[in-house]
Amino acid sequence: MDLATTFGPVALRLDAAYQTKRVFMRRDLAGSSSPTLQAVLTAEYQTGDKRKLAVLEVLYTHLFDRQSVPLLIYERNTVGLVADLRWPIWHALGFELRGLLGMRPKTAIVQPELDLRFEHWVVSLGALWLGGEAYSLGRYFDRNAEAYTKLKVLF
Repeated sequence: MDLATTFGPVALRLDAAYQTKRVFMRRDLAGSSSPTLQAVLTAEYQTGDKRKLAVLEVLYTHLFDRQSVPLLIYERNTVGLVADLRWPIWHALGFELRGLLGMRPKTAIVQPELDLRFEHWVVSLGALWLGGEAYSLGRYFDRNAEAYTKLKVLF
């Protein structure tokens, strides 16, 4: 199910889904399933310029079955906040900041990036930082923290 509306330059959207048997990983890496409700509430600021974007999302996942063994990354009620801000700084130079703040379980992911755009080329310099409590998304993948450069060719 999804509902959407706009108020001037702001778009609001609610997406929700129910699955009768969604599979989750347990902390021992075995699979476990549960009927699951997942919902995302989104607010997006639209300027008409694809270089300017501001999105804020609230994520919610509910497992209807109690799990006998703790899950990896998820809890019975998982709640998080996601943001993406993309904005030009000066001429061809732009900035993007992506982030996830998980309240249940506690996790944090931050990815800042500078982009230099030419006609068909984009050169980027960025970083990725992950953290959080044990068995959260940020802690489980925290060895993937990095600084990077990227070269893209647009066709």
